[in-house]
Amino acid sequence: MAAGAHQDDQRLVTALIAGEKAAVARFLERAPDCVWSTLAVYMGESDEARDAYIWVIEALRASDFARLRRYDGRAALETFLTLATRELLAERAAGAFSREPNLAWRRFAQIFGPDIRRRVRRRFPRADESLQDDYYQEVCLGLVADDYRRIRGYKGKG
Repeated sequence: MAAGAHQDDQRLVTALIAGEKAAVARFLERAPDCVWSTLAVYMGESDEARDAYIWVIEALRASDFARLRRYDGRAALETFLTLATRELLAERAAGAFSREPNLAWRRFAQIFGPDIRRRVRRRFPRADESLQDDYYQEVCLGLVADDYRRIRGYKGKG
């Protein structure tokens, strides 16, 4: 779709950033289902997911919805919110490595392991499953190396 294909979504985001109360109400009618379904995919319907849900909604609302300023209307707002939720999960996971690295790694692997495996399969489609598992382990070793340096260095992009 061309830029601006989702003009109603773009207008909603512009109104949010401008601080229009009606826009906040409309956003809070739409966003929760999208955010929750994204979290449920990665975390299941757990207490941890419920805590993350509150954190994500607060992060989206922070600084007058500053995170939404990047929305350009080329995709549906729900698509953008799904990606923003994943980004926020990654930021949250990266921060947890300073406090509880072993628990943080287990959560990270639970949330992002399937994505990493999918990328390995795409990169090495002819490799058998055992070799793909070896490649996955190599990626994990790289992420764990130097006290999770790569994950701790994550700044919300990429």
